[in-house]
Amino acid sequence: MNLTPPESPAAADMREAIERRLSERLAAARRRRAQRQTAQSAKDERRRHGLAARHARKLQRGGTS
Repeated sequence: MNLTPPESPAAADMREAIERRLSERLAAARRRRAQRQTAQSAKDERRRHGLAARHARKLQRGGTS
């Protein structure tokens, strides 16, 4: 048996607006997180290439380890 009173049209509209805003905020947060991860992985990739090049130059000079 359902004990909750029926929802008024105004309350239903308010709830839908809140749910829509919440879903928009969640989608925006997911987009920001994805952009941040993409930027971080690009930065990591550039760093790895830089470290490899530095190591190669060191070996050409005859450096050890």
